[in-house]
Amino acid sequence: MRRIPVLLALLALAAPAGAAVAEAEPHGARLRLATAAAAAEVDLARYRLRVLGRHGLLSAEHRAGGVFYERAGAPHHLGRVRATAPREDGVVLTVDTDEGAAASVTLVWLTPRTLEVTVEPPEPATLSAVGDRWRSPRSEVIYGLTERLRDSPPIADGLIDIRGRTSSPPRSARSTAAARRS
Repeated sequence: MRRIPVLLALLALAAPAGAAVAEAEPHGARLRLATAAAAAEVDLARYRLRVLGRHGLLSAEHRAGGVFYERAGAPHHLGRVRATAPREDGVVLTVDTDEGAAASVTLVWLTPRTLEVTVEPPEPATLSAVGDRWRSPRSEVIYGLTERLRDSPPIADGLIDIRGRTSSPPRSARSTAAARRS
């Protein structure tokens, strides 16, 4: 079977390497996987992940649906956690899908504050898309892809160096022709 990790969610909060899982046990309707610095909680009735720090919730998958994947244009979602298999550094979950076949979700603490999540849907070679929906705290600021696109204006001119030609939108054939005429 070809193994394709289709989702990798890393919460890197700068910590020393060598995560030791202090706790991996059910807490009511949730499975809690904790280190000394953070915890991951999985809703067992319908797979949904929450990540907590010492002072509370850091991030959580969206209530309307977290992990999804598409096959032949149809979206599919994860359901009930059917089985759990502990590992030294985490846990492997067998999760129902709305397709009827099971998916595998592996949660591994790489460091006390870095969680790796790998989702392997049934027949991964036939997927056309994979994603996850997260609720972010209001205080979270995302800086990344959109600031690197050509059509984004400079963010902090002189502080963040983005070459001039990549910070201007590319010219279309129509605007190039109009510029030649003028």
